[in-house]
Amino acid sequence: MKNITLNKSLSGVDARLLTTLSERGHDIFTTKMAAEILGQTSLAVRKRLHYLVRRRWLQRLEKGRYLIVPLSAGMAGHHTENELVIASHLVSPSYVSYWTALSYYGYTDQPSRTIYIATTRQKRPVIIHGLTYILTWILTELSRHPSLGAAALLKGGTALKKLYYREWRYSEDLDFTF
Repeated sequence: MKNITLNKSLSGVDARLLTTLSERGHDIFTTKMAAEILGQTSLAVRKRLHYLVRRRWLQRLEKGRYLIVPLSAGMAGHHTENELVIASHLVSPSYVSYWTALSYYGYTDQPSRTIYIATTRQKRPVIIHGLTYILTWILTELSRHPSLGAAALLKGGTALKKLYYREWRYSEDLDFTF
């Protein structure tokens, strides 16, 4: 087993940043939030956050979004937040949907490595800690359309993937019948 020796000391500025974020309840935060606290340029903040990731004080979830690693994670810094908490911070407005919602409410006991999030914004899938976060937006927007929402019928590979076979191939196109 590899012995991990890591100096996890913090500078005064780093300690102020992490303490302020934690006091405000922001265990997951953005680069912009860090810049507002530190009053530094975007470049300086990004460099500081990169340094804190290398030192395992932070985990980068995606570009511009970070998770504070709690002290209970130890020197190795192995920690992950609940996948639904992470999902709620990836895009706003949003809600967990499809298989993820069924699992949360106890309608299935089959585990999934995919977290489905419905949102009104377009965003590519994100892989965090081995879980794929798929952000579905077109179906949400279509369902809101006054005339198309009630008339559209989803079919094909995406319908099968969304409704029946969660680990089946992922189809990028959407097939509709009106």
